[in-house]
Amino acid sequence: MRIAFVTLPLASHTYVFTALARILGERGHDIVFLGLPDQARMVQDAGFDFIAFGESEFPDGEAKRRFDALAAMRGEEGITHIMQLLMKIGESALNDGQSALIESGANAAVLDFVVRGFEAVAIRCKCPYVHVSAALHSDYSGHTPMLFYDWKHEETPEALARNRAALKRFAQMTSPLRTKIQAYLEEGGVQLDWSDPYALISKRAWITQVPRAFDFPNPHWPPQFQHTGPFVDPHVRPHVEFPWDRLTGDPLIYASLGTMQSGSAALLRMIVEGAYKRGRQLVLSLGKNVRMEELGPVPEEVIVVQYAPQLELLQRAALCISHGGLNTVLESLIHGVPIVAIPLTNDHPGTAARIAYTHTGRFLRPSDASAERLRLLVDEVLADGSYAAAASKMSRIIAADAGFPRAINIVESALQ
Repeated sequence: MRIAFVTLPLASHTYVFTALARILGERGHDIVFLGLPDQARMVQDAGFDFIAFGESEFPDGEAKRRFDALAAMRGEEGITHIMQLLMKIGESALNDGQSALIESGANAAVLDFVVRGFEAVAIRCKCPYVHVSAALHSDYSGHTPMLFYDWKHEETPEALARNRAALKRFAQMTSPLRTKIQAYLEEGGVQLDWSDPYALISKRAWITQVPRAFDFPNPHWPPQFQHTGPFVDPHVRPHVEFPWDRLTGDPLIYASLGTMQSGSAALLRMIVEGAYKRGRQLVLSLGKNVRMEELGPVPEEVIVVQYAPQLELLQRAALCISHGGLNTVLESLIHGVPIVAIPLTNDHPGTAARIAYTHTGRFLRPSDASAERLRLLVDEVLADGSYAAAASKMSRIIAADAGFPRAINIVESALQ
């Protein structure tokens, strides 16, 4: 089987999909990635063929420029920006994704849930496809809060009304792309039940890497939706140098705001001030948007790097300070590391709400963030063993579920 993978040109999403692709390739399937031009190098460095689409709207460097703009955005501003960008990517998929899929020779597809529009291409090409949620998944039933919000899970009439009002707003934001998708499919002679919010979702399989134990309870998912577990494969991660000899052996706090949204030197300085104290050590990964000199002086025991070997550091960490990006949170929980999250935008608040729900850590809204408040949360999570116990329990559940191998089996079975 020749399988086309489609995902965003972001390291976090590409790691998830190249992890799946590598194992499926080892099982004898031919793999090709389809994506925006900016993704070519990441995919090819991982050893896979790549075919670009969207070259007119997103010439080389354009997607990076638009995604990089998120670094300075928080909350609603970031949500609006990413939704508009995803709709542009969806339009590009409708414009020339079909030619890319045909050129690839693929007879099956694995699609990133957030790259809307490409499922319509697969439908018109009669190409079987499955969906994978690399970011936090979306609940269109209204029984749990949308991923953009850090709301608690409640089942009161007021909470359900609040959730459904958010869904309605989301539907209004995405209606221009949905109208174009509908026209594209009708032009190809395809009729769908557009009253079904899951009309475009694969009927074969929709997988999230969120473990069921880390999610809100919800019996209203469609039958093809499946929780598996994190898709973590060290083989597809680039090697990152690190001054291991500087680790002191004190309790280690690893802090990272991700590669895309770590755009505020002030926020990173606040993390240093709030997290560091004598008797413990802080490792801070700046990401691509802040330079060392912008951060200013730090205590000698604080290790500041542009990029960090995250998986290796989490094996040693007592706490992770994160933006609430799903990959970093799940990788922390794999190693039983509790989390203090500062959810910046997009799906980070929804992930932070699940951290609180499972007692695997705490979160601090950016609007409330200060070094003093962060210090209180860090001290609480480190001192109160119940957080580490909950994170360790989640680690055991993730290991027992064997979610990554199970996800591979689901994808392979569904496409065959």
